Amino acid sequence: MPDYELEIEGFRGPLHKLLELIENRKMEISRVSLGAVTGDFLGYIGRLESVAPQVIADFISVAAKLVLLKSMLLLPSNIFNEEDEKEAADLELRLSLYKQFKAAERHLRNAWSGHEMFTRPFLRNIEPGFYLSQAILPEQLLLAVKKVYSDAAVFSPAAEKREISVESLEEKMRKLAERITIAIRSSFSELTKDADRGELVVVFLALLHLLKDNAINIRQDEIFSEMIIEKA
Repeated sequence: MPDYELEIEGFRGPLHKLLELIENRKMEISRVSLGAVTGDFLGYIGRLESVAPQVIADFISVAAKLVLLKSMLLLPSNIFNEEDEKEAADLELRLSLYKQFKAAERHLRNAWSGHEMFTRPFLRNIEPGFYLSQAILPEQLLLAVKKVYSDAAVFSPAAEKREISVESLEEKMRKLAERITIAIRSSFSELTKDADRGELVVVFLALLHLLKDNAINIRQDEIFSEMIIEKA
């Protein structure tokens, strides 16, 4: 999950923005703080313009992890498996490492600033870049790159391709509202019967929006007990 450093009106990558949101609230990196800034992060994605599709994909990947993590904070723990736990822990770890690298970057920048050294005066006016020490043909360079790629492939497991179809949040809200209007009263387990993890998260978010709009009432008699949904 790369974190792009693009110079577009102060734009930075998803980890940079996520760390910025947490630090603005003066919070430490934790699941609680990540859950607290989920809404702000999703709002930021909605305001992104003129950004390459692959960069948007990285933001959406981080957003999916945030939604999963927030769901783990709000829903009973027994509906999540070991893979979900690894996804949440992975985001915490990546953000912590990114924070450390950012701190190191500032330290190195301050240490280097004003202390430039040149061992060869004639290099002072040469533009920074990669220069070959000896002549090489493009074909030779291509073969070298292919060999490096082939040697490194054994360390990278083949990516699993899966087609995921997730119903839109607006459509799910409409269907839930119609179902609750007819049934008057239902439970979370009834609404998510036979649903996979992706659909379960969409249902939960749809219920939160309906509750916010005063379209439904939700009650829970005890902590982690069944959630009862009723028409408002």
